[in-house]
Amino acid sequence: MRCWRPLLVILHFYLCQSAVVLQPSSTTENKDSKATDILRQLLNQETLIRLSFSRDVQSLLQQQRTSEKTDEAVKKTLVDLQASVQRLTNVTDDLNLRNENLTKELSTLIRSNQEKEKTTRTEESKLGALELQLERLSNQTTQQSLFNGDLNSGIKNVSSLIAGNRFNFFFLGGRGGLSLTSVPYT
Repeated sequence: MRCWRPLLVILHFYLCQSAVVLQPSSTTENKDSKATDILRQLLNQETLIRLSFSRDVQSLLQQQRTSEKTDEAVKKTLVDLQASVQRLTNVTDDLNLRNENLTKELSTLIRSNQEKEKTTRTEESKLGALELQLERLSNQTTQQSLFNGDLNSGIKNVSSLIAGNRFNFFFLGGRGGLSLTSVPYT
């Protein structure tokens, strides 16, 4: 766009000058002075255009140098980013492998825990059954002890009755009745 501007200015100038040149003039001096003025203006315009072109060329060269530096920086950044992506990919692969191993280990631990819980439940139910059996045996033992206590008291009663009866037989035998020799009770 900058390059076209000077060309448009020149074109405009030529159109204006050609309109001035085509007008009839009264003297030849006027024609020569007008031609000289036109030539000076054309030279000035050409100089301005050349200066503008040289500034534009310098600007383009500067932009090209800057873009080359920018391209080098972008290429360096791109190489750095590719290396970073590769490192991150390696780290991600390592983390995925660790995750798989930990998942397997966790699954194994969960299965082991479930088996232990089943075993614990089974053992608890066995323990509960054993406690019930122990309670029944304890009750039976208590009942047996009560029965034995009753039996012992009954035996003592019977023993005391028998001892009392021996005593009666002994006394009865000494008075002239039937005499039974008694053996001392041990």
